Amino acid sequence: MSILVIALVLAALVALDVKGKVDLSHPVWVFLTAAGYFAAVVYTAFLFLLALAETLTDHANIGSWLAAAVSILPGTLFGLYVLFRANLFPMGRRNATLRRKTRRILDCGLILGIPIQTIVVGGYLFVAVVMQQAFD
Repeated sequence: MSILVIALVLAALVALDVKGKVDLSHPVWVFLTAAGYFAAVVYTAFLFLLALAETLTDHANIGSWLAAAVSILPGTLFGLYVLFRANLFPMGRRNATLRRKTRRILDCGLILGIPIQTIVVGGYLFVAVVMQQAFD
């Protein structure tokens, strides 16, 4: 149920972006999308661990495996949309000058790119270590 609610919220954000009410190519949205995608991966890993635990205790349920498999789709699709939106139209406008587009890409890449990469890569390494300890 929570996956459906998240998918509906993300679909509403995409609809607002298409209508021009929200600019998903803004660096803040890109940062929030990266953090949200990390949370989605952690949530999916948790669901897979629960499904595995149910299977090992002979309470196997195909629904739990299906929920774990589907839980990554909304975050991945939304992340890809924001990524393409931010890279294809960095200013949110098609008629922006090349100088403004270049300046925004460089500013956002240097100011937000390094913290985003640190959070994402460090977070994935932390989750990998925690999952390895959980399996041990």
